[in-house]
Amino acid sequence: MNWQGLLAALLFCTSLTGCLDSKSTRPSDWLDRFRQSAGPSGPNALFIEYALIERPMADLKLDKEIWADADEQVVEVEKRATVESNGYRVGRFGNVLPSSLQSMIANPQTDVGHRQRRLYFDSEFRLVVSKPVPKCDLLIPGLEAPDGGKTTFFDADFGILFTAKKDGEDKILLEFTPEIQSLDRKNGSYVIWAASKMSNKLTNLSWKISLNPDEHIIIGTSPLREDTVGYRSFAYGEGKEGRQRILLLKAGRMENEARQMSMGKDPSPRAASNSLVNQAVVSRRSNREE
Repeated sequence: MNWQGLLAALLFCTSLTGCLDSKSTRPSDWLDRFRQSAGPSGPNALFIEYALIERPMADLKLDKEIWADADEQVVEVEKRATVESNGYRVGRFGNVLPSSLQSMIANPQTDVGHRQRRLYFDSEFRLVVSKPVPKCDLLIPGLEAPDGGKTTFFDADFGILFTAKKDGEDKILLEFTPEIQSLDRKNGSYVIWAASKMSNKLTNLSWKISLNPDEHIIIGTSPLREDTVGYRSFAYGEGKEGRQRILLLKAGRMENEARQMSMGKDPSPRAASNSLVNQAVVSRRSNREE
């Protein structure tokens, strides 16, 4: 082997050593990278930290323990009945999540998993929460078929549009608007392109929640409302094969993190200590100790 080949081999081994260094996999290091993800910053920016979790339809922990601890009166009174009748289930937790939910964050069982998104106030962020739905017939207020019956959707993705506004000193007012993107089969095109999908913003089903920095929102569905947009967003399959999803999220202002950093402190110590990442790490440690 010539000296160039030997040097290349040494560099390759060194790179492997760096990748396998135990320090690179510490939760605290991963959390630091999570906080420093690229995106908007400054006084007009915020972050939304979220986890999309999937479990069997008959999961007792999800149906009983988790929802039993959530405040399901969080949606404004004038919107609550509409949200519930369209299949959405919405709740709020304080700064500490139930231990069973912490375990689910550590193992979400979805492709989306656990992420963070930064955006500016008054901008829009879309998150797809469903599995792709080849075809479904839904009765949605304001989006009825010409005969007043159900509307058929092809190759549909169900999501939620988020917009945020400042609310007082620390709170964030989040608006949640259901959205369906589906293929337009009226023009005879059966080829799925992103540009060919039609967007249906269900503004008449939107709701708002004012969040403190240490509060969490959970969104899911009721198994008793199968023909609703909420059910199609967060559930699929039948019988023993049925699966349900929940979306867990929290939000905070980037300016608060910047203020803490300017004072020589870690960003948002209260919010960071109760972040979804930290709570999942604590859950994994507890499980190992048991």
